[in-house]
Amino acid sequence: MIREEWLKPLYECAEKLFIIDESTKQIIWLNGEDVLPGRHCWEVLMGRKAPCPFCPALHEGEFYSWDCYDSSTNCWLKVKYRLLKDEGRLLRAGNLTVIDDMMQLNRESIDEVSSLQALLRENKRIKAELEREASCDLMTGLCNRNRFNLDIASGIYDKPDTGVLYFDINNLKAVNDHYRHDRGDTLICHTAAGIAAAVADRPDACGYRIGGDEFIIIVLHTSPEELESMRERFFRYMQENPTDPPCITASGTAFSAESCDVELLVMQADSAMYADKQRLKKLYPEQSRT
Repeated sequence: MIREEWLKPLYECAEKLFIIDESTKQIIWLNGEDVLPGRHCWEVLMGRKAPCPFCPALHEGEFYSWDCYDSSTNCWLKVKYRLLKDEGRLLRAGNLTVIDDMMQLNRESIDEVSSLQALLRENKRIKAELEREASCDLMTGLCNRNRFNLDIASGIYDKPDTGVLYFDINNLKAVNDHYRHDRGDTLICHTAAGIAAAVADRPDACGYRIGGDEFIIIVLHTSPEELESMRERFFRYMQENPTDPPCITASGTAFSAESCDVELLVMQADSAMYADKQRLKKLYPEQSRT
């Protein structure tokens, strides 16, 4: 049992303990304060001029807890009370606690979490950008040499029915020498667009820019006929979208029906492309000073 001498220090630890006449809502007792007779709970506790519209109706023994906002002090309050019967009348006994500091702490915590989330999003964006720059040729949007080397080393292309197409811009140096480098960049981007058009309907094909004027397509689950069809789509795009000066592109293909080292296929396609390059030099000697 709690002894009488314990109650005073307990009262001093509480913010606002109160007892209210439930029928009249008049304050009977308020911890630490002298309350004038006849004053109502909404005046003393809430600083209102009229009863609180949100005050619930309680039954004897029922416990209730709720948070409310005191606009006069800009504070949040937590109210707890229970009905009890004393000498035939109902009394509402409870406690009112200012929790504004807690709310402020919550706001600060929310702000801190929001800042951390924003930082994580920014770090994720930077990471994705760095990964993109590490694997993507920024001029053309195709995969770059680094991505090509990683894919080759991973062995993802060492499978049956794999094909390689190798492309080289035959007159890029001449264009750069006689015009400007931005005109040469136009030919590079134009060739890359042709590569993208050639692989557009093949999710198992990937286009790479592996050098200044060298491009490769590697495609899985293909055949010599499909490789030729892909090469034709590339040149059809180049013809339907001509450049000035014209973009003369050499090409070579290689295919293996058996599992093999894809680097061998790249070398074979490179050799076929080189032979085509020599052929084009004879056809266009004035534009083939590479």
